Amino acid sequence: MLLAVLGASGQTGVHLVQQALDKKNRVLALVRDTAKMEGLVQDSNLEVVEVDIMSEDSITAQLEGRAVDVVISCLGRTDRKSRDPSTFYSDSMREVVGAMRRAKVRRLVCVSSWWTVSWPQDGRPWWYRWFVQGGWTATHADLTEMEEFITMSCTDINYTIVKPPVFLTDGPLDARELKAAQLEQVPFTGRPTLSRANLARFLLFILGTSKWNSRKVAIL
Repeated sequence: MLLAVLGASGQTGVHLVQQALDKKNRVLALVRDTAKMEGLVQDSNLEVVEVDIMSEDSITAQLEGRAVDVVISCLGRTDRKSRDPSTFYSDSMREVVGAMRRAKVRRLVCVSSWWTVSWPQDGRPWWYRWFVQGGWTATHADLTEMEEFITMSCTDINYTIVKPPVFLTDGPLDARELKAAQLEQVPFTGRPTLSRANLARFLLFILGTSKWNSRKVAIL
């Protein structure tokens, strides 16, 4: 399988690339700066190319003619805790989907977050509303717009939106069964955390099942 990975040099992306290669997949790493991939992952089945993620043409040029099976987006803002309004996620996803359509790639997996959509009984704890949401409102609003674009305007794309908890860690990869639910969260106690390595494991896992096709899935 040939995976095109956006954000491959990021904290989750590096885990995803390495795990995909360990499973004998081929990986096309689409990054904003190829120098950031130097020394992170080395494999003959890895190709690293530079793209402008805000340019459909730039992304299309790398996807076309390669028989890409799936595009996986691990894109993230370096300033995602900023309170300043941003359209990074929603704007970049529009360019990515446009490129996928032109290159005839029909499978998309992207990373979002818990609690981008709220309702009265969503289980959001008080400390989240007070501490996390207060600083991440702009990011969550942008992720919400990204999710709405995918679910409402991309019926021709076989998508899966993976929603991990806000608190991602550098913990190890392990074999525990991850909880998954078609909700804004997974039931939890204490502070919900997930290692980026295990997030990457789930991103690869769903490529082998149709259960989460055209759905949003929260994991823990």
